[in-house]
Amino acid sequence: MKKFVSVLLTIALTAGLVPAVFAASDADLRFAAAADLHINLPREELAGEIDDEIYWYANRRAAMEDESSFILDAFLEQCAASDVDHVLIAGDLADNGRAFTDEHYLVRDKLLAFEQATGKDVFVIDGNHDLGAGDSATTVDSFREIYADLGYDKALTVDEKTCSYTADLGEKYRLIALDSCDPTVSTEDGMDASRVSWVLAQAKQARKDGRYPILMMHHNLLDHLPVQRVVSHDFIIKFHKTTAQLFADAGIKVVISGHEHCSDTAVFTSASGRRIYDFAITSLTMYPLQYKVFSFTDESISYETRTVDRID
Repeated sequence: MKKFVSVLLTIALTAGLVPAVFAASDADLRFAAAADLHINLPREELAGEIDDEIYWYANRRAAMEDESSFILDAFLEQCAASDVDHVLIAGDLADNGRAFTDEHYLVRDKLLAFEQATGKDVFVIDGNHDLGAGDSATTVDSFREIYADLGYDKALTVDEKTCSYTADLGEKYRLIALDSCDPTVSTEDGMDASRVSWVLAQAKQARKDGRYPILMMHHNLLDHLPVQRVVSHDFIIKFHKTTAQLFADAGIKVVISGHEHCSDTAVFTSASGRRIYDFAITSLTMYPLQYKVFSFTDESISYETRTVDRID
């Protein structure tokens, strides 16, 4: 039996309701959320002296690059064995996706095999490592083509200029998968008025259709470190408080994000008293190899942090 490091959080979805911890079987929606896979093609052997390799690993924030594809395998095996309905991945699927499409095809094939074997849907969105503009090997169009069967095939709407799309999750929820990246600048966000307006329109439509909107994006919406906007500005979107105010007032309560490689939950309360939670998911392939599993009901949300503790 695998041991999981777990943290449980319960949030009231509606003011006045008492938060409740519930069994997974009672959930209306249950999904696993991962981010920053940074998949590399595995090498047959490591070059150089072992001391050099250990030094190199330590200075890469425990990035297990050569093991990355095997960590993805183990993560998908855990998802297959659990009772999650879907898998959401918040960007940076490939480590060198801008320059090489081979890494994307490796990820794509593993995710498709998981879908076909389990019947559980996978939804992806791009990160800053995944695509670029101009002569990049992977562009917006080719990213959508490569991952055509991993979210885009179930899309209700697709933004023609970006990788953004929407799709239903179960019978009560709608995913807004937002492309938050700037294709010309490696780490910066590409959020502008048109992308914010697109999200607001999709959230409005979701509520009109009687569904809760869930937003997934690569960049953080809220601060997850002290003065993150100052010391780590490329990891949080521009005008984040203004955007959080708009998103919260549009009825978005939950955001799934990555990019910062931290496991943290931040909350923002708008002037009208509406709360929005940004769940930052750490890199799946950087120690300690974690992801989150969320459970939703009409009254509450709970989540636990799980760990990949062994690979083949």
